[in-house]
Amino acid sequence: MHTKSVIFIVCALVVIALSPIAFSQQPVQSEEKVAREQPSQSPAVIEAKPESEASKISMVAPASVAAIYLQGLNMYVNPKVKFKLTTNDNIYADKIEYRVDSGEVKVFSEPFSVEQEGPHAITYWGVDKIGNKEDPKSYKFIVDATAPTIIVTSNQPLMRQGDKIFVSKDFRFKVDVRDDISGIKSVEYSLNGKDYVPYREPFGIPTEGQINLKIRATDNVQNVQEAFILKLVDQSGNPVELKESAIAMQTDNIAPKVEIKCNQQFIERSGVKIVSNTAKYTIEATDDASGVATIYMRVDGKGDFIPYTGELMFNTNGEHSLEARAVDKAGNLSPVTILQVYVDTIPPVSSIETLTE
Repeated sequence: MHTKSVIFIVCALVVIALSPIAFSQQPVQSEEKVAREQPSQSPAVIEAKPESEASKISMVAPASVAAIYLQGLNMYVNPKVKFKLTTNDNIYADKIEYRVDSGEVKVFSEPFSVEQEGPHAITYWGVDKIGNKEDPKSYKFIVDATAPTIIVTSNQPLMRQGDKIFVSKDFRFKVDVRDDISGIKSVEYSLNGKDYVPYREPFGIPTEGQINLKIRATDNVQNVQEAFILKLVDQSGNPVELKESAIAMQTDNIAPKVEIKCNQQFIERSGVKIVSNTAKYTIEATDDASGVATIYMRVDGKGDFIPYTGELMFNTNGEHSLEARAVDKAGNLSPVTILQVYVDTIPPVSSIETLTE
């Protein structure tokens, strides 16, 4: 009997020496605490109740683009986030088994990621060498693998002339950004293609010369979108959508030059231009940058300006006026040019008399 007791004590000492984790009594952190202590991640709340049992789950961010975001009780991750399982046992831990959603049961060997977008749950449990199986735990999260969408509009139609898009100081650009999963974290824009500033409200084009417009939107798990849709019209007035990561624009802040011409030479009398009712008038406009979009005219100061379509004449006797203005394809509107004339439609009255000397 004494010999059997000695043998038992020696065997127990050997087990202790060969098992470095044997009889560990250190408390295990809860899931919520592990998630919150990741230094490069946003705080996270685990939907499963935090426990202090043997197995636990934590997240590893192997690259700077991996990110985690908490919103209420929901935790969002991007596909770069990896999950690591660990376990402890009071005698001898053997393995951790897990499955993602309703997938197959696997034995954990190395950190893994979940790339499919949408809500997921990792169910996991530890098993020791004796065969004792831990009650399953659940770890819930939502994968956001999609970058935001960006649409840029302006307060007036953008005109494209050939391969150029012209804008003026009167333009204001509005950026609409949408992200249906984790939400928007930041929106930035650049007018020179290099220096970004936060977007807070519609912005204008304060500079002269070449513009290199870029937009950048980032969601709460660091999915970045740089391609955006810009809505404009072509030379024929048809709507066009451009999807680019950078769009070059040319500023044009100079309005067209407008001239009213008459095919007859005026007769000047007391500062009044006198012509006949056969005179024909044409309106011309020039613009060296974006080009002329529309010429407008008004006759005798009546009504609103209407588009100019071709030459016109004054048929009635008396004073007449012709007003003209033009807008270019960048939206610059010229000042009004006015031509005032007196149309003489009354023929002279002749008489005859006889002379004796």
